[in-house]
Order: sequence, then structure tokens, then C-alpha cells
Amino acid sequence: MTPTQERVARARVAYTHAAHELLVATQAELKALHWLQVAEVTYGPASEAANQGRGAWRAAVEVREKAATGLRSRTEEVDQAQNALEAEARR
Repeated sequence: MTPTQERVARARVAYTHAAHELLVATQAELKALHWLQVAEVTYGPASEAANQGRGAWRAAVEVREKAATGLRSRTEEVDQAQNALEAEARR
């Protein structure tokens, strides 16, 4: 395996990990939103439980946004590595 092929393989593994992180973060965001809605319906939108639920949901949104940014970064790395591999193959 050439160094460029290794770079592509490492980039693909990093991409897969980033995609998994985004999936987990999205699931956590949805779960937080669900419990926020449960708290609002059960205790009212102005309740302490709903306020805590909003805070948890906002935190989950931030984590998901960071994971999405990480995935975009890994996508660029894969694209660059793949382009380098294709350029190497043309030589």
C-alpha cells in the first residue's frame, strides 16, 4: 500500500467515525427534544422541568452541530486524499 493509499484509508476511517458521532449526537438531540415535549405537556411550558429540558435540548443541539462540522471536515479530507490518489494514478 502506497503512502497515498494509506492516507485515503485513514481519511475514510476518520470519516466513518465522524458519521457515527453525528448519528449518536442526532439521536441524543431527538431524545432531549422528546423529553422536553413530555415535560411541557406534563408540567407546563413554564415549569422548571421544561426549563431544564430546554437546556438539555440546547446542549444536545450544540453537540450535534459540532459533530456535523466535524463530518464536513472529514469529508473534505477524504476528497483531498482521493484526489491525490487519482492524480498519483494518472502519473
